[in-house]
Amino acid sequence: MIIKMEHNLERLKTAIKERGDRITKPRLVVYDFLVRNRGHFSAQEVFNGVRSVLPEVTLATVYNVLRYLADIGLIQEIPTHTEVLYDGTEPPHAHLICVECGEVEDLSGVSVTQLLRATRAKGWKPGQNPVSVFATCPECQKRSGKPLL
Repeated sequence: MIIKMEHNLERLKTAIKERGDRITKPRLVVYDFLVRNRGHFSAQEVFNGVRSVLPEVTLATVYNVLRYLADIGLIQEIPTHTEVLYDGTEPPHAHLICVECGEVEDLSGVSVTQLLRATRAKGWKPGQNPVSVFATCPECQKRSGKPLL
């Protein structure tokens, strides 16, 4: 696991250097939190999670770092109907997003890489969250009494 984390941090450092930007402690700590914890987190949750390592960090800095990491393609932004969530899981992947409660789940078995390649081949620049399926989760279906199909 340590080797994997070192690889991820090296990937981050390489991406930052390629852009000619500075490697900063907040960028390293926020990215490390997202990769290590594997999930879908709000900016507030990331802020709460990194404060034990970087107590002087501000919420504004966390928002700026998340935007930066999404812009350089190292994390995914997932807009839901209530907030934006952030995901450091690699590689880029699809998400299921519940239109009722905002629950987000990774969707496996879908080749996002092929979709991104095809998008770029047509001269388009894909957004931060290239593939999202907006649907109603099983729990919300149960609560409403309306099955999906």
